[in-house]
Amino acid sequence: MSKFSQIMNIIRGVKDTEDINGAWGSAFDSLSGENVSIRSASQIATVYSCVNVLAETLGSIPLKVYRRKKGGEKEEIENGLTKALAMPNSRQNSFDFFEDCVWSLALRGKFFAYISKVMDKMELLTLSPDLVTVHQKDDWTLEFQYQGQTFGSDKILYIQTHGGDSIITSQAKTLGQAQVYTKYSSSYFRNNGQPGVVLSRKKDFTSDEDFLKFKRQWDACHTGAFNANSVAILTGDTELKTIPISNQDSQFLETEKYTDSQICGMFRVPPHMVGYLDKATFSNIENLAQQFSRFTMTPWCKRVELALTLQLAKLYGDDLFCEFNLDGLERGSIETRYKAYSTGRNSGFLSVNEIRKKENMDPIENGDVYLIPKNMGVAGSKEANK
Repeated sequence: MSKFSQIMNIIRGVKDTEDINGAWGSAFDSLSGENVSIRSASQIATVYSCVNVLAETLGSIPLKVYRRKKGGEKEEIENGLTKALAMPNSRQNSFDFFEDCVWSLALRGKFFAYISKVMDKMELLTLSPDLVTVHQKDDWTLEFQYQGQTFGSDKILYIQTHGGDSIITSQAKTLGQAQVYTKYSSSYFRNNGQPGVVLSRKKDFTSDEDFLKFKRQWDACHTGAFNANSVAILTGDTELKTIPISNQDSQFLETEKYTDSQICGMFRVPPHMVGYLDKATFSNIENLAQQFSRFTMTPWCKRVELALTLQLAKLYGDDLFCEFNLDGLERGSIETRYKAYSTGRNSGFLSVNEIRKKENMDPIENGDVYLIPKNMGVAGSKEANK
């Protein structure tokens, strides 16, 4: 098979609907009795929100390619790799590509992309993790099988989390509990929140048809949120009795909140970022955002950076590396930033143009000059003793 035909087969596979959406994987039993799968976990609002926050955040962070220079310095470059990272393939821009990457890593524990490199043009074609098999060869290198074809590590971008284990398997217990609470709350409110209503009759129904007719009429008039507090009209010898709601039933929402908090902990996403504002205040919201940048997004970025550097940048040279720019995430309030800029400027290690670059502003003429703080010099020198 020619190289062109091989690449076209990969592209056809990627465009296949099953491959784009991905198989939903096997279901795993949890202690709650629920079968937990990627599909069922994704339908839990907190899981969806947490993964969505991670995916959209990583997709919006600028990714740069640098060349290492002597003395630890670096310079930003542009080549086929940078173009591929900006537009990985014909159907995905960089945001879509890295969003898919995080969704796959967060729920499946692994991400694969086929590396198509012809001359200086490179493309990255996402593959469904459920359709890729990984084998370790005797020399410890990896090979990948996809739709009957075998590829070496130079053709597949492979990123994994926690050894490739899915969060579905490692956290099936908690996710199973969340599924139970979701189903229970839906049933609770669907039945008007009163599952303990009993209708008793002194006389039996004359036929099954009469019983079913009565039940359908009652359900149509008195179940569901829209029929809440509607007036019940009972005829004949029918009597309505209510069973008080237990404390366990009335507290299930609090239990559900606790499970949602656990899910946020799994993904290390602050609860306020997925809509839970119980413990968020104006005084700590900025600090929570900075913690999200440092302790959540930094490891995610580092994982992707190292994979790209190892498996892609080496195609253009070992002195290249990829790096996400997290400055935008770590920016504080405008007052905090300006105070920091003032300190850096007056202390002599920031120029006007460096400050303007951080604020996404154009450089100005003579803006690369550094100030020398007054009465400061080299320790022990005559200038410092004046």
